[in-house]
Amino acid sequence: MKVLTPGIVLSTLVGTTAFFLAPYIPMINSIVLALFIGMVITNLFSLSPQLDSGVHFSGKTLLEIAIIFLGFGISFKDITSVGLFRVGILVITVLLILTFTYFISRKISNKPITGYLIGFGTAICGTSAIAALAPKINASKSETGISIAVINLIGLLGMLAIPLLFSQSMDSDLAALLIGGTLHGVSNVAGAGYAMNETIGDLSLTIKLARVALLAPALIFFTLLLSKSSSLKESLKLPYYILGFIAASTIVSLINFPVEMLNGFRFTGKFLLTVSMTAIGLNIKFKHLLMEGKSALKFGLIIFTVQLVVVGILSTLI
Repeated sequence: MKVLTPGIVLSTLVGTTAFFLAPYIPMINSIVLALFIGMVITNLFSLSPQLDSGVHFSGKTLLEIAIIFLGFGISFKDITSVGLFRVGILVITVLLILTFTYFISRKISNKPITGYLIGFGTAICGTSAIAALAPKINASKSETGISIAVINLIGLLGMLAIPLLFSQSMDSDLAALLIGGTLHGVSNVAGAGYAMNETIGDLSLTIKLARVALLAPALIFFTLLLSKSSSLKESLKLPYYILGFIAASTIVSLINFPVEMLNGFRFTGKFLLTVSMTAIGLNIKFKHLLMEGKSALKFGLIIFTVQLVVVGILSTLI
């Protein structure tokens, strides 16, 4: 434990700073801020090798534990409340985007794993989805960090662009599907939805939560796509943190917890995720970000555009 302590302390201190500082910085969340601060620290200072094991623990194990706690924010009621037609659109879109990601990432992405992470994050829920997939496919901290940076940038751009591009008088159902069914983070969905009107904002968030609830089945499907040489039984094995995510969602769906307790679980999940993002940032050099960032951003924009088109077409057919 002594070997882990220095790196965990550094990650926690920086993560805590980002967590409580982020609300005072416009257009940025604690996850992105922690990632950025971590990158700045590792690029400006020569860190001791004694920090490595603790930083690795924070970027991997704490990330996995965070996913479990995030499950307390998702109830199965979130799926049923959006209606069968909208669920159908979400399921078909996720399957198509993941399949498209699998085939296209190896052709136009210099780093297929980075492409997989970006595509999976685009299809489901941004940072949390990337965090769930990364350990499963043995993604490096650099690949994970670049993917998260790209996802959050595109999510921010989408949040600003969609209300400007689409009419305020646009059909509420269609607008909510476009926003809740495509934008990456919950904050992006809330920002774009409520910028149009309160009805669209409320419905967009409900659709987004239903999309997040598809995390576990999406992980199974994508793992099957990636695991050519593995048996079906091997591909269906879920890591402990996804099983924990499912268990947490199930418990919340069956038991009415006090609001304060649920808020505590969600706070813990978001805080741990912020700390783990600090650790991931501590493993990213600016030169790697510049080398790989352009192609990753291009890939992310392609996937996001395709997803917008798919949701738009399906919403007119179903």
